Amino acid sequence: MWLGGLFAGAQSKSFVLGLQQSVEFSVAKDGEDGASVLDFQTKGRDFKAMAFYYQNGTVVSVEDIKDGRRSLVVLGGKLNLKSCLPYARPDVGVPGSQATYTIGIHDFTNDGFPELVVGIRDDSSDALAVYILEYGGTSGWYSIGEMVTQGKGIHEARVFRQAVSFKDASSGVMSTWTYHEGKFDFLSSDHADDPSKLF
Repeated sequence: MWLGGLFAGAQSKSFVLGLQQSVEFSVAKDGEDGASVLDFQTKGRDFKAMAFYYQNGTVVSVEDIKDGRRSLVVLGGKLNLKSCLPYARPDVGVPGSQATYTIGIHDFTNDGFPELVVGIRDDSSDALAVYILEYGGTSGWYSIGEMVTQGKGIHEARVFRQAVSFKDASSGVMSTWTYHEGKFDFLSSDHADDPSKLF
């Protein structure tokens, strides 16, 4: 068991644990006409993030309340922003899947302003993704962290301070991405410090 049993295999209400605020959306639970909305503030601006179903996939949009500018950060179930990774990663939550989405906030950069977190869990493909998005003012939203696993039986992520952790329930291996000096660094407890080994 780890962190009071949170990774002990039991599914919690939210699969991204430790967020400051969060909402979940899934077509299975909320229906094709449903939506989940998160109102939050960062960098002195008010935003509304919304997850909903549209044309065979889930969309996550973020609207600036003051000027009405809307960004589609997830489209058709996939991250709709330029990847920050130097390697290819699998997409999680592709159209037609029965994925569950978490939208939340957490201050990873420790600057007093939370980042937007989009989590996607697709049990049909045994995949989990956590995307960390930062607001860049006139340049809009951009990705600063992309944590992805597939085929490893990992169904939860844990957020704590500047870190995101996954734990493989069968092997006990802990994989952690920690934000410092402008990026997320990766370490694993088995010293196979290559995040692409998680998919």
